[in-house]
Amino acid sequence: MIENYDVIVNDTRKVRGAVLYATDKGPMLLKEVDFSEKRIPVLYELSKELEKHGYSRTDEIQKTKEDGYFCVSENETKYIL
Repeated sequence: MIENYDVIVNDTRKVRGAVLYATDKGPMLLKEVDFSEKRIPVLYELSKELEKHGYSRTDEIQKTKEDGYFCVSENETKYIL
């Protein structure tokens, strides 16, 4: 799944319910989406607004190489980074 994102992975570790990657852009968490996919763009925009207003230490959803908000596995499970 991580190959759908524009990052270089240096290390991988499984954590509770997700995979933690050490990347060239810092630590990133790949996790299964367990809520409506319609909320993902809203959460993305919210994180961008928070960052504009000085809240730089919040989680930020990364877009895929195809400019999407999530990727889909072979078994149709959705993931966000």
